[in-house]
Amino acid sequence: MAVINSLAFDRNSGAVVADEEYWFLRRRKSFFADSIHALMPDEAAQELGMEAVYGGVGYPSFHCEVVQSARKELSRIWSEWKEKGEKTPPFDTVEAVGRKVVEAIQKTIRRRVDEKLRFYYGFGTDDFIKGTFTADGKKHDIKQEKVKGYAKAVIEYTEKSPMIKTIYDNVSMIMGYDRKRGLSQYHVKAENCVLSLVSGRFESIGKGKYASAMVLTHFLGNKTLAERIEGIDPVDGVVELIKATLSAHEYFQEAGGGMNMTLVDGSMKKREDRIRTVADNEMKLASETVRALGAGLIARKDALGIVDRLVFQGASADQCEDMLFKAAKDGKRLEFLLRGYKVQDWNEAGFGLPGPAGRKSRPKARG
Repeated sequence: MAVINSLAFDRNSGAVVADEEYWFLRRRKSFFADSIHALMPDEAAQELGMEAVYGGVGYPSFHCEVVQSARKELSRIWSEWKEKGEKTPPFDTVEAVGRKVVEAIQKTIRRRVDEKLRFYYGFGTDDFIKGTFTADGKKHDIKQEKVKGYAKAVIEYTEKSPMIKTIYDNVSMIMGYDRKRGLSQYHVKAENCVLSLVSGRFESIGKGKYASAMVLTHFLGNKTLAERIEGIDPVDGVVELIKATLSAHEYFQEAGGGMNMTLVDGSMKKREDRIRTVADNEMKLASETVRALGAGLIARKDALGIVDRLVFQGASADQCEDMLFKAAKDGKRLEFLLRGYKVQDWNEAGFGLPGPAGRKSRPKARG
């Protein structure tokens, strides 16, 4: 299912992090889920100086359909507006884009529910409401109470079998920037299709959201009111987002794999600077840096410097890997940590690391 965490740094900027793990129908896991998508048409984004990013957890095919539908609709109404030459844009806030996303979610749900009903019984939602459907040129009445009851349960989502959950068990978040309101975030559940404003600075959705939320709550809870209003350091924020995602990986199933990050910065003029993605080796090294920080193997100042170079200065993983090991208090211990050894047991296990020697064998019992 993946976990997605977002954090607003200040009025103009923020970031969204998603991992890549997905379990096919909760059985076979994969590590190639793509959960973050840009929504804005290029022309509209350039003219309005606006961005909107969609993140979805649940079933990837559902979110793929929603994103494609929302993009198509946004492009259509933007083109129509340009042709008419009207003054007021059809959308100029993240909320307006979010409402189009909600419409796309509703459309996707209705199409998929209709497909399920036609697969089961040969009729769709409109036919069910009318009480009749046509098949092979013949009109049929929908009379059987069991059929009517099950069809109603599918439509209303009181029937929660695995095949129906793929339609409704999906959650989305939207982060974006517009010139009227600055950076804002929204939350949508497919089950009720309500566009909800995220009133705090962060959002966590998906498997492991509770572990992630604890990390981000602790981080923001230790900021003063003035710091929360004025904004937090973006590098600090990225470190905490990665830490929050790693925490989900540590304690919850269906969360794991690599990470992808999308950064939004409305203060930038060019679109390629307003919305950027950091992924693959750079995000892997950034997450390893945060793990080393959590294990107390590097100083926070050094960790912030490495993450800054990787995420904000465009440095490659090859350029920064040496920095990580040079900053480490114990390079060998760091190497073992990143290879999956249990660092708290090393000295006792006698791995030849600095510190107390390994345990001596017990003296033989006297006869």
